[in-house]
Amino acid sequence: MFSFVKVHPIISFLIILAIGLLLLRLIGNKAFVVNPQAAPASSLSQSNPLHQLTDNLLKAQGNTHSSLVYSLGNPHIALLNRLQLIDAATETIDVQYYLFHDDDSGQAILQALVEAAKRGVKVRLLLDDMDMVSRDGIFVRLVQENPTLQVRIFNPFYLRKFRIPEYPARFPRVTRRMHNKSLTVDQIMTIVGGRNIGNEYFSFKTEVAFADVDLLSAGKIGQDVTAAFDQYWYSGLAFDITQLNTAATDERFNQWKSASSTALNSYRQEVEKNHLAIQNLLNVIGNKTYYADMKVIYDHPEKVIASFSDTEGNITKEIAHLMKSAQKQLVISSPYFIPGKLGLELFQSLRDRGVEIIILTNSFAANDVAAVHAGYSNYRKQLLAMGVKLYELKPLNSEGDQGFELLGSKRASLHAKAFVVDQKTIFVGSFNLDPRSAIHNTEMGIIFEEPDYGANSVARTHLYMQQKAYEVQLTDQGKLQWIDNANGITLSVEPEMSSFQRVVITVISWLPVEWLL
Repeated sequence: MFSFVKVHPIISFLIILAIGLLLLRLIGNKAFVVNPQAAPASSLSQSNPLHQLTDNLLKAQGNTHSSLVYSLGNPHIALLNRLQLIDAATETIDVQYYLFHDDDSGQAILQALVEAAKRGVKVRLLLDDMDMVSRDGIFVRLVQENPTLQVRIFNPFYLRKFRIPEYPARFPRVTRRMHNKSLTVDQIMTIVGGRNIGNEYFSFKTEVAFADVDLLSAGKIGQDVTAAFDQYWYSGLAFDITQLNTAATDERFNQWKSASSTALNSYRQEVEKNHLAIQNLLNVIGNKTYYADMKVIYDHPEKVIASFSDTEGNITKEIAHLMKSAQKQLVISSPYFIPGKLGLELFQSLRDRGVEIIILTNSFAANDVAAVHAGYSNYRKQLLAMGVKLYELKPLNSEGDQGFELLGSKRASLHAKAFVVDQKTIFVGSFNLDPRSAIHNTEMGIIFEEPDYGANSVARTHLYMQQKAYEVQLTDQGKLQWIDNANGITLSVEPEMSSFQRVVITVISWLPVEWLL
C-alpha cells in the first residue's frame, strides 16, 4: 500500500496537470473568438482566357448544360493539371486543403502560386492547421513579400509547435478539422475531389501512393465552388497567418525558397523532357470531356464548433438521400469505411428492394489508419450476409513507373471518395463513409448526372477491383475468405496481417471508440 508521502507528489502532479489543461482550454478558446464577416460581392470577368475557352466549349455543345467535367484519375496528370491551371490564371486563385505538405509536390505547387501572385493574380490560400506545424514563419514571409497573396488557417491550434497537450485540453474542437479540397482559378475552372497536396497523392517520389480521383470542372460550377470557399474564408474560423506567428528568419526562408524553386523547376524540366510520354499517357487514359449540370455540396464551416447532435447544414443527410434513391445499383469507393447502425439500415433497405451494392475499400495492408480498419472489420460479416459485394484494395501498386524519373511508387492505398447511383448519378469529393466525415470534419463534393460518365466509371471500377482488389466473401460456415481473382487464389486468413496485428485489431474493435474514427 502506498503511503501518503509517496502518493502526494502524484496527486499534486495530476492537480497541476488538470489546472494547466483547463487554463490552456480557456486561453486557447478565448484567443480564437469566432467573428464571421460578410463576404463582399464578387465580380466575374467574362473576358479572360479561361472564361472564353469555357464559353466556347459550352457553346459548341449548344449550351445545354452549365458546366463541363473531366476526370482526373491518373495521379501524374492530376499534378500536371493543377500546375497548368495555376500558370493559366489571370485574376484569382482560391486554394482550400486539409493537408498541404512541405514536400516536393507541395513546394512546387506553392511556388507556382507565389509566381502567380507576383504577376498580380489574387491568391487566397485556406489551409487546415493539421499540417502547419513549424511552417507558420514561411507563410508569414510569403504574405509579407507578396501583397496579392493571402493565407488563412482554419480552426487553428493555440500551441503552434508542441500540440499534444491541446488535444485533451481543447477536445473536441481541435480534433474537428476542415477536410475540404478544392483549387479554383478565375472563378471558372475548379478541381474538386479526394486529393490533398503532397507526394503520396500524386505518386511523386513516394513509397506509398494513394489511388484517388478528382474532377476538373469548368463553367457555373466554378462560381459555386468560389461561393463555398467564401463561406469558409469569411466564417470567422479562418485566421490570418500573421495573427498566429512571426516571420521566418532570412536564413530559414532563403533555404525554403531555394528548395521550392528547385522543386518546381525540376518538375517542369521533367515534364518538358517527357512531353511525348505524357502525351502517350493521355492517349492511353483516353478520358473524355463530359457536359452536365453540376452541384457542389459542402458542410457549413460552423460544424467544427457545433455539438455532435447538431446536423443542420451537414451534407451527410444529402449523401444518404442520394444513396437511398438507387433503384438498381450503388457502387461506392471509400478508403475509410465504417457504416455504423444508420449505414447498415440504409444498405439493408436498398437490398430489400433488390438494389445491387458494391463497395471498394482498403484491405488492412493498404489502410494507412489501423484503428479505422478495426472499426470497419466489425461490419464485414453483416454486410456480406445482406448481400453486399465487398472488395478490399491490395497494397501493391501495379501502376508502376510511367517513364518519369521523379514519379512512381511501390505501394498503393485507396483514397478515392466517390459513388455512382444507377450508373448515372455521380458523387466525387472528400466525404468518407465513416463517423469522422459524418459528424466531426467539414466535407465537400460535387454531384452531377451523366449516364455515359456513370457507366464508364462503374466499368473502370469493376475492372480495377478484379485486378487490384480482394473480393471478400462468406464461406458456408460463415467465415471470411479473400479471393484474389487476378491470380486465382483464395485465402482463409486476412492477407498480409501478422498474428500480433490480428490480435491488436481485434482488441481495438472491442473498444467503444467508433464515434471517434
